[in-house]
Amino acid sequence: MKQALAILAAALFAFTALTQAEKDVDVLLSRMHEASKAADVTYFDLFADDAVFFGTDLWERWTKDEFAALYKPYMESGRGWEFKMRDRRVALQPCGTIALFDETLFSESYGPCRGSGAARLDDGEWTIVRYHLDITIPNEVVDQVIPITSAWHRTAIRYLHIDASGHALDEVAAAIRATKPDLISVVGLEFPAYHDLQEILLPEFEHCAFSDAPELLLLLRMSGFVGIDGTTFTGEGNKLTWITTETDEPAFLIADAGNGDSAGAKAEMDRIISEIKPELVFRNGVVEGGYEGVQIEIEPADVVGIRAIRGGIRWHREHEVLFKPGR
Repeated sequence: MKQALAILAAALFAFTALTQAEKDVDVLLSRMHEASKAADVTYFDLFADDAVFFGTDLWERWTKDEFAALYKPYMESGRGWEFKMRDRRVALQPCGTIALFDETLFSESYGPCRGSGAARLDDGEWTIVRYHLDITIPNEVVDQVIPITSAWHRTAIRYLHIDASGHALDEVAAAIRATKPDLISVVGLEFPAYHDLQEILLPEFEHCAFSDAPELLLLLRMSGFVGIDGTTFTGEGNKLTWITTETDEPAFLIADAGNGDSAGAKAEMDRIISEIKPELVFRNGVVEGGYEGVQIEIEPADVVGIRAIRGGIRWHREHEVLFKPGR
């Protein structure tokens, strides 16, 4: 009898400990949502130093430092975000220091969502080590949604333009890592510094294309890009650097245009661009659409304290690609 009671007591203790751990993680997640709603920067203290936050977009994988660099200033400006919890499940793992969780959420901006991840017990304190936020899609409308998202990934890029004047290279790299764009242009650096910046960013930005007309750095993130090829044309004092990139669809062209001094040189550059029809043209540090089917939606932004322009660029090509560098 005594042995049976001892076994029962041990089982009850284990059940109580399990329940308390799950309650502690439940409280942790509730505190996270309360902090984000109140724009309380202690929100970031609820994450472990090695935490990773996954947002709703494919590129949104942030370390804690990257996430805080991007959104702590946002909260400090008095803005937050609210997700109302509808239900939550927490499961303590056999090790006793890891808990998995998932929760159903609702947002006025995004509608029904799901959050999932893991929490870890370190030195008697639970912190979040992974959080993955998803926007849910009803099965009944998947056939309508998939063509939209697929078309976006095939014919769109996320763009960031940075004025690096007066900023250290580590600060510029932090802004790039936080926003994780597909295409970046950087002005305001001496040319040798571009190579130093490339070294800091490797291997995240494995394929880099540098242009010298004008001082401009173009970096292409590996997400969706499988190759870069560059060729330079000159004539009438012009310098034109071509960068081709390939996605699942036909390659698109980027032209970095440096106009000569004469009116004739500008006219010649315009003629070349109108004939070859690149998707993007850089002139004097400004990005333009190369033809009517290119849509550029960018706006000024402050990224980790650096003046920037960011947004999306999409294109719809009806013409044949006439220019194929290196062929």
